[in-house]
Amino acid sequence: MSRVHDILRGDREQSLRKQWYLKIHDGTIYGPVDLAVLCDWAGQSRIAPGNFISENRIEWFPAQELPDLKMEWQARLPSGETYGPFNVLAVPHLVQNGILPAESTLTNKLTSKILHVRDILKPAQTHHSEDGTKLHHEQTGKAPSEQHSIDSGSPLLREAEIQRTGAGHASNRGL
Repeated sequence: MSRVHDILRGDREQSLRKQWYLKIHDGTIYGPVDLAVLCDWAGQSRIAPGNFISENRIEWFPAQELPDLKMEWQARLPSGETYGPFNVLAVPHLVQNGILPAESTLTNKLTSKILHVRDILKPAQTHHSEDGTKLHHEQTGKAPSEQHSIDSGSPLLREAEIQRTGAGHASNRGL
């Protein structure tokens, strides 16, 4: 077996204690951080396709190979190009950052489940000031199309909550 498989096969409790490093496209390295932080970063789209992780900064492997990161979704963009893999919790961030248009189709690489981005996002919510008056996007700094989250009625909500509670919550250190 390869070193990557040995790392990934390790005891879950030991895996939670491990310290990880993340290398992004420009060569910048973040860490050390624990697995919970890496999972949070994946859910916040801070770990992008093509990023690498390591325990020792010597042996690097693609971030999506670490099953705990749940980077199992691929998007087909309206242009026909693909983007991924990424964690499903990252979808609102990817839409807000202009990476995923609402017309994109998502496919889970493990289950072959297919979803449309527009079907899993909540519509933009109107913001209210402290006195109860509606604030328009000029006052909030975000256009309504930039305000997204996963719809509470979405079939992904349960999956997202399982991922969130399975990985635990941690602070965002370093990235």
